[in-house]
Amino acid sequence: PYTLTDFYFGYGGIVDVFRKDAQQWFRKVYREQIKNGVSGWWTDLGEPEKHPSDLYHNLKDFGFKRLFKADEIHNIFGHYWNKMLYEHYQQEHPDTSLNRSGYAGSPRYSIFPWTGDVSRSWNGLKAQLPILLGMSVSGIPYIHSDAGGFAMTDKKDPELYTRWLQLSAFSPVFRPHGTALEADLQPSGTLSVESEPVFWPDSTKAIVKNLIQLRYDLTPYNYTLA
Repeated sequence: PYTLTDFYFGYGGIVDVFRKDAQQWFRKVYREQIKNGVSGWWTDLGEPEKHPSDLYHNLKDFGFKRLFKADEIHNIFGHYWNKMLYEHYQQEHPDTSLNRSGYAGSPRYSIFPWTGDVSRSWNGLKAQLPILLGMSVSGIPYIHSDAGGFAMTDKKDPELYTRWLQLSAFSPVFRPHGTALEADLQPSGTLSVESEPVFWPDSTKAIVKNLIQLRYDLTPYNYTLA
């Protein structure tokens, strides 16, 4: 009943994950992809990113008779999306979910969150330590960041990339990831920076290759610890 008109992918809508009938519909969509071989999900934008204040949700299945504004349930939307997936997979499939959003108690739903679309900057890297540690002691140990940073920048910084991968080599999930848009899609003044080590200069590749090898050497230890 609500159409988003200013989403950067174009027009869109939001599935009301609090409604059982909406969940059943959503499960059919997942089931079709599972038949195609999909075994895990990336529940990106689970905040949701665009959640206008004049959008209402129906929590009738929780016993509420009034509608709830997006602002009232925004923080638990991603949590209930994770819950829906977890319960669906419990019944039918093995489950892995990489999520961007959650709430207190979300670890019970077998999620592997990351720290969001963080800035490709030294301040962005600096912020990862308290976030990773804080999330870990809050019961979400499988936390990680976009290694190398995500958001667009005006320069390509080999040392920043190297230092970030040094940190990420010891995080529970190792995942270089970031924006690398075509030139005609780039906002003015920004630079497309590749996430994959193979596209960096040989001097950077040589260091990063050793980090990746170390990561794989530690896999038996990490697997046993987990």
